[in-house]
Amino acid sequence: MMSRAHGSWANHDHQPPRRAHFDLISIPAVKLDPLPLSHPPRHTAVTNVYRASRDLFLVQRFARHVSPLTTTVYTHPSDQEMFERLRCLPC
Repeated sequence: MMSRAHGSWANHDHQPPRRAHFDLISIPAVKLDPLPLSHPPRHTAVTNVYRASRDLFLVQRFARHVSPLTTTVYTHPSDQEMFERLRCLPC
């Protein structure tokens, strides 16, 4: 038992006990999906709320984001929306 008694360590070398030393272990890299499985349905739901309302602050609150900048990730237009908007632009 290593306890401090009268200013010295009970192990008689007058040093605090050392932590166990472990050699570094090489662990092979594993490619993991960085997003949990519940994120894609959440992304779809938040995007759909934005497409239906076009209200960024409503969507921010719906998604429980602190910043509206986080919510802008969900405001990407679909291919159809992009085609329709670009078609109306004068070239």
